[in-house]
Amino acid sequence: MSKEFTDLIKPLGSHDVELRESNINKGGYVLILAYKTARADVARLNEVFGLLWKNRHFQDEKQRLCCGISIYSEKISKWVERIDVGSESQYEKDKGNYSDSFKRAGFKWGIGIELYKMPTIKIKLKNNEYETKFNAKANRELTNTTWDCNISSWTIDYKVEDGIPCNVVVKDDSGEVRFSTDKDVKVSSKPDTTQKQQTTPKKENEVEKTDTTKLVESLLKVAKFKGYTKEDVEKKINVELYKASSELIQKAVDYYAKGETKGIRCRNALIKKSGKSVIEINKVSQAKFELNFTSLTEDQMEAVKEAL
Repeated sequence: MSKEFTDLIKPLGSHDVELRESNINKGGYVLILAYKTARADVARLNEVFGLLWKNRHFQDEKQRLCCGISIYSEKISKWVERIDVGSESQYEKDKGNYSDSFKRAGFKWGIGIELYKMPTIKIKLKNNEYETKFNAKANRELTNTTWDCNISSWTIDYKVEDGIPCNVVVKDDSGEVRFSTDKDVKVSSKPDTTQKQQTTPKKENEVEKTDTTKLVESLLKVAKFKGYTKEDVEKKINVELYKASSELIQKAVDYYAKGETKGIRCRNALIKKSGKSVIEINKVSQAKFELNFTSLTEDQMEAVKEAL
């Protein structure tokens, strides 16, 4: 095995791995998946092969979006390509397809392959971190995390021995250990104190102030999850958050919860204004930044827009 290939399939660092929820049962137990980002694949390919790699997206005979990653072999003086098909993301259809097919092609080269052997991560959520509501569209009760539980901001740390992740430790955004297979690191035994407690009645103006503060916090969490800053929100509603009425804040919460992420909005605007296809834009993005167009920052999108 060549040194380049050995370097290519080295286990990813825990900083290259992110977490997301898979499903939650009514008892509040959540199954968490560990996954690599497309940025991790790009970084590894750049680190090992520099300019001697490329990728392309295309549709197969079943109209599925595929990605091929090619690496130039100096030994045989040819490009060698490995291909896989992507699947749509639950949240971002276009980006999910492009990103997923790229990452899957990376798996074909062995990048992050150890993640397939990650132990099952099942965690009991706290009372304020999940809720069960009746979903009219699905015609059944569904259990989901609340805005108090942002699993994508949790961290995972582990070692890899013989290609298998071990000593896996998952911490929430407060640093509390929520899962561990490391005998030296114990899961926090803090009691769940998030149950609703009876409190003394508050004056009407105090209740309004507390409710508004909670709404603002909810709004900022929703907006942050979709990629928007506090300044973006205040610009949208045309008033400082803590001076806005509870009705206006609630409307903003609904708007951001149902709306597109900032990244998708910027990408859609670029497609619309440029009049170019995603494939054409992606070619310019690859040539200019060696990145898929779906992975660009706003500034990079502006540079691509000018290049088009």
